[in-house]
Amino acid sequence: MARASSVRAAPRDRSDDGDLFRDIHPEAAAAYPRNFAANVIYSIFIRMGWVYKTESTVIPGFVTALTRDPVAISLTPIVSRLSQYLPQFFLLGAIERAHRKKPLLILATSIFALSWGSLSAVLWFGRNLSPRTLLVVFLLAYGSGWVCTGVQVVIDRVMMGRLIPARRRGRILAVSGPVGSYSVVFSGPIIAYLLSHGGDFPRNYAIVFGIGFVTFLIALSGAALLVEPKDEDYRAPEYTLGDLARQGWALLRQDATFRDVFLLAAIQTLSGYLFSYYVAYARLWSEDPGFQSSLNATLGWGLSVQNIVIGTLSLSLGLLVDWKGNRVVMVGLSSMLALVPLVAVAIGRFVPEPSRLMALLVLYAMIGGMAVLMRVMSNYVLEIAPSERQALYVGIFGSGQIVTLAFPLLIGAGIRWARGPLGEMPAYEAAFLICAGVLLVSVWIAARLPEPRFAEMTIPDRTGQMG
Repeated sequence: MARASSVRAAPRDRSDDGDLFRDIHPEAAAAYPRNFAANVIYSIFIRMGWVYKTESTVIPGFVTALTRDPVAISLTPIVSRLSQYLPQFFLLGAIERAHRKKPLLILATSIFALSWGSLSAVLWFGRNLSPRTLLVVFLLAYGSGWVCTGVQVVIDRVMMGRLIPARRRGRILAVSGPVGSYSVVFSGPIIAYLLSHGGDFPRNYAIVFGIGFVTFLIALSGAALLVEPKDEDYRAPEYTLGDLARQGWALLRQDATFRDVFLLAAIQTLSGYLFSYYVAYARLWSEDPGFQSSLNATLGWGLSVQNIVIGTLSLSLGLLVDWKGNRVVMVGLSSMLALVPLVAVAIGRFVPEPSRLMALLVLYAMIGGMAVLMRVMSNYVLEIAPSERQALYVGIFGSGQIVTLAFPLLIGAGIRWARGPLGEMPAYEAAFLICAGVLLVSVWIAARLPEPRFAEMTIPDRTGQMG
C-alpha cells in the first residue's frame, strides 16, 4: 500500500524545537527543568526496582525452578503481554479524557508496587505451598503488575509528549539510563548470592521481589514532583471500544510509517518471549545440583553485565537519538537482538561445558539492547503522532501488539513436540534458529523507516485524517 499523502513536513532545523514547544505548551515549557528532573528520578528508580524482577533472568529463574514444561513456561510471557496490552486498549479513552494524567500515573505505580510486595509476602510465609500453587500465585501477582505497567506506559509516554520537547527526550534516556543501570550493578552479586541458595527457595525470591517493591515505592517521589498544567480547553473524544478498534485499524491501513514501526515492535516481541527458554535451555546442559546452583548465580551476575550494557547504550544512543534521530538506533539494536538466539545455540553447541556459564554472560549483555530499543521505538511513535492524538498512537502501538500472544505458545508447543523426534537440546535450538530468521525481518523494516525530523515525510494532518 502506498504511503498516504496529506501533509508534507519539510525538514526542520533542530534549533526550532524549543520555540515550537513553547508556543504549543507555554506552561509546560516554563516547568521543563523540574519535569526533566522528575522524569529522570522516576525512570531511575523504576529501573532500579525492575532489576529485581528482570524478565531475562530473575523471572525465568523462578519459573523454571517450579516447572520444566515448555508450554507451562510459555504462560509467563503470555500473562505479561496480555496483562500489559489489554489495559492500554480498554483504558485509553479514560486516560485521554483526564485533564491531568499525573494522579493516574501515581495510582498505577502504587498498585504496581503493591503487586510485588504482596507476592513477596506470600513467598515468605507460604514456603510450604506446592509448586503448582506457587506458580498460580505468581502468575496472578505477575499479571496484576503488568496491568499497571501497561497503564504506566501509556500515561508516561503521553505526559512525555506534553511536558518534554521532542529533541530533549533522548536526554532523559541518556541521564536516567546510565544512572539507573550503573547504580544497580551492585545488585547483581546480591541477586546471585540469593538465587544460588536453592535450599532457601522460595524465601530467597521473596527477598528479591521485596527489594523491588521498596524501590518502586521510592519511584513515586518522581511522579509526585511532576508539574502538569491542566488543559481546560481540551475535550477528548468519547471513544467506545468500537471507535478505538476502528481508529486503530485506520492508523494501520492509512499511516504506513506507523504500520511499519508497529510491525517492527511486534516482531521484536520475540526477543522478550525467548527469555524464559534461554534459561530452560541452559538447565539442560547439566543436571548436577552444583551446576544448577552456579547457573542461578550466573543469572544474578548476568544482571550486572546487562545493566552495564543498558547504561552504556542509554548514554551513547540517547545522545545519538537527539543528534541523528531514532531510525539509525533502531536498525542497530534490531540487528544485535536478531543475533541473540544464534549466540544461545553457539554457546550450547560449541563452547566447552566448563566455559558455558561464562559465555552466557555475553548473551545477557546483548539482551540489554532490548530495553533501550523499546524506549527508542516509543520516542519514534511520539514523534510521528500529531500532538492531540498522541494517546491514541501510543495506546494502539502498545495494545495492538497483543496479536503476538500466540508466539510464546507456538514456541512452547513446538519445543514440546520436537523433543520426541529431535531430543531436548535440538528442539530448543531449532526454535532459536527459526526465531532468529524472523527477527532479521525487523532489521529490514527498521532500515526502511523515514526519519521525521530530518527528511520530508508524510504525516497525518491535524485532524488525524489521512489523504
